[in-house]
Amino acid sequence: MRIDFLNIETNGKFESIHEPKPPQVEKAIKGLDGDAHTLVVLHIVPDAHLLVGGGKSDWCVLSVIIKQKEFYCLLNPAPLASLPAIVKLKVNAHDGSYLREVLVPKHMALKVAKPFAENGELDPALQWRAEFLTA
Repeated sequence: MRIDFLNIETNGKFESIHEPKPPQVEKAIKGLDGDAHTLVVLHIVPDAHLLVGGGKSDWCVLSVIIKQKEFYCLLNPAPLASLPAIVKLKVNAHDGSYLREVLVPKHMALKVAKPFAENGELDPALQWRAEFLTA
């Protein structure tokens, strides 16, 4: 399996790259800055999407949507107690409030994105919170 599309948000507008190479995915995630670049989406058509958002102070939120029904949010196994319980972060050009437990450093986002990009799999060693989307 491979990534069919990589969408990179810049100032609220998206650039789409068809069949991106691993260095393009890595560059896009590393480029998240929490200001102009706040969302990267990896698409495996038709069933899975990995979203990495944020980037301010190296913090990201990471989620996966499968078959438009299942939603998984990556939980940080060691959230920083020094962070407030709720953290403001800009994702997809919008300011939002996120629990510190869902903030992960970019290096963790890259670690998760690699196997997803290569074979559509999530790292089972990591903790994912599952929610189900309703229509």
